[in-house]
Amino acid sequence: MPKKDAMVQFHQENILLAADRLFVKHGIQNTSMDMVAKEAHYSKATIYVYFRSKEEIFLRLVSHCAAEFNDAMKQLLERHMPYKEKYMAICLETARFSEEKPVYFEGFLQYSQLVPESNATSRILYDLLDEGIRSGMIRSAYRKEELALYFWASMTGIIQTVTLRQKELEEKNLERNAFLRFGFLRLLDSVKM
Repeated sequence: MPKKDAMVQFHQENILLAADRLFVKHGIQNTSMDMVAKEAHYSKATIYVYFRSKEEIFLRLVSHCAAEFNDAMKQLLERHMPYKEKYMAICLETARFSEEKPVYFEGFLQYSQLVPESNATSRILYDLLDEGIRSGMIRSAYRKEELALYFWASMTGIIQTVTLRQKELEEKNLERNAFLRFGFLRLLDSVKM
């Protein structure tokens, strides 16, 4: 890698790390470019040399997290295990991503058309659903595109509901992961043979 490219990459990574700390602590709306510059130990003008906007920084971080998420999903998809276990592992990996990186999970959902990694996520879902159809667990009467969107919307909706209503779950003595499993199994039941 040429020295100039290495320097650009070095500075961009420093800025991304600083922005990540701030986005996690304050949220994207409450983080300014001035705050990013101060946290990264750069001038605001220098930040703009490497990134056009706070949104560009955020999307880069969302893309990075989405790529990690997709890698984990691909590894699960390639494992040899019964379909129901694989399906549940992928659903729980999505819940883990949401829990560990909530700012970027929300960004991934909100800006999926701007994040190239969302196409890889769709392909992983298609492959998971194809395997479910081949194994006889999922009815083949559905169009794959509709089925994948239904699964993604339902799975992420279950995760978001559990996250937003955590206190209510605790008051009703419902454990988060147990309720997630319950929801994910009902989702699979809705398309079973």
